[in-house]
Amino acid sequence: MAQPIDIQTELGRTTLAERVADIQGRLTVAAQQRAHSDALETRAAAETTVGHAHQAEKRELEPDGRRQNPFVSRKRKKAAKASAAPDESSTFYTAEETREVAVDPEAHKLDISI
Repeated sequence: MAQPIDIQTELGRTTLAERVADIQGRLTVAAQQRAHSDALETRAAAETTVGHAHQAEKRELEPDGRRQNPFVSRKRKKAAKASAAPDESSTFYTAEETREVAVDPEAHKLDISI
């Protein structure tokens, strides 16, 4: 003989199954978000961490206490003076020389005729 169906019990079971499926979906989305945020934090930590410090070049000393390159600073000073010298290709005019240059005012007028 057939068992009677209790509507409230069946609706409760259906609602429970829907809730469980919804919770599982939310848990998977939360796990994906957590994994993504962990990956971002790991990448940010790797980007901000110093792998190795760049140290200044140490000048080696000879056993008697002298440097290997004693004239390095003189060479640098000479190179700096040479680069600071003005180019010979640039020309500087005085005020008198600029007055001597004649400018034709008609040369700068634009004539458009059709």
